[in-house]
Amino acid sequence: MNPWVWASPVDDDALAELIPRIASFGFDAVELPIEQPGDWDPTRTRDLLAAHGLVAAGVCAVTPPGRDLVDTTPEVVERTVAYLTGCVDSAAAVGAPCVGGPVYASVGRTWRMTPTARAGCYADFRRALAPVADHAAERGVSIGVEALNRYETSVVNTVEQTIELIDGLPSNVGIMLDTYHLNIEEADPYAALAVAGPHLKHVQVSGTNRGAPGSDHFDWPRFAAALAATGYRGAVCIESFTAENETIATAASIWRPLAPSQDRLALDGLAYLRRVLP
Repeated sequence: MNPWVWASPVDDDALAELIPRIASFGFDAVELPIEQPGDWDPTRTRDLLAAHGLVAAGVCAVTPPGRDLVDTTPEVVERTVAYLTGCVDSAAAVGAPCVGGPVYASVGRTWRMTPTARAGCYADFRRALAPVADHAAERGVSIGVEALNRYETSVVNTVEQTIELIDGLPSNVGIMLDTYHLNIEEADPYAALAVAGPHLKHVQVSGTNRGAPGSDHFDWPRFAAALAATGYRGAVCIESFTAENETIATAASIWRPLAPSQDRLALDGLAYLRRVLP
C-alpha cells in the first residue's frame, strides 16, 4: 500500500499514524514516496515497519518541476542525480529492493520530439542515470523506470518505449509498471505486460479511475494471470491518492473522492487483489 492514499507529504508523522493502520488492514508491504529529501527518517521507518510486521516494497521517486534528467540544464541534471542517489540510499537503509518512478523528467512536462530528437533525449537520459544505476547496484537496489500516460509526459508512454529508453543501462535498471498508465496507453495491456516481464522491477496497481482495483472495467484476472506468467514475484502495490491535499490532487488530477472513504479504498482494493492474484 502507498500511504499517498491518505496523506501527502508522507513524512515521519504520517508514517507513525498510517503504518499501524496499513498493518491492521492486512497488507504485507508499504511503498514509500520521497517528495522532498528528509521527509522520513530511514532508520525510524525501518524499525516502525518491522514493529508492525511490514516490509518496504519500494521507494517512489517524485519528479515535480525542476527534477529532470533530459532537455534541461547541467545544474538541474546534477540536482536530480543527487536527489535520486539519496532515494537509493534511503531504499537501501529500509531494505526496499527498488526505487521507481518517472525518473527521466518532471510530471506534466510535455514537448514534441522528432525521431532524431527522441533518440538524443534517450541517450541523454542513459548518460545521466548511469551513475545513479551504478550507485544503486553497489547497494543492491534496482531502478524501475515508469512510463506515464500522454497527458503527463511525452518522453515514454509505452512498455516498448521504456525498453528502448533503458537499453544499454546496467541490469539493475528495469521497468516499474503502473496499470493506470498501462490501461490508457497500450492497445493490449496484457500483451504489453508480457513484453515488460523480463524487465519488471516493481508493479503498481489502481483502478482505471485511480480508485480501488476491482471497482473498474480492467480485466484483473487476465492481468493477474499475465503477471504470474512473467515470473515476477515482487510486490504489487496499490497507488492511489487523496483528494484532500491540493498539491497531490492537482498533480494526479484527483477532482473527486474515488471511494466512500480512503480506508474503504484500501480495504476493497486489498480484498479484491487477494482474490485474483495467484
